[in-house]
Amino acid sequence: MLVTLEINSDSASSILDVLKRIKGVKVTSVDAEGQSEAGSPDTIAVGLRQAVSDVKLARAGKKKLKTFDELLGEL
Repeated sequence: MLVTLEINSDSASSILDVLKRIKGVKVTSVDAEGQSEAGSPDTIAVGLRQAVSDVKLARAGKKKLKTFDELLGEL
């Protein structure tokens, strides 16, 4: 499900921090013209943190990784 929120700039950062901590929620910022800021440093940092977390869980045996064939099937 895709949801778009328009948040007052005074409370935006605190609301976004809460949303980012919720499992299964992906936050993508857009500028005033509706263009995605997917390459912003904050977005990249969030992605890297999630990737490191996934690797740690996989190494601990708590997360099942996809096989190469499963990844190809998604393409």
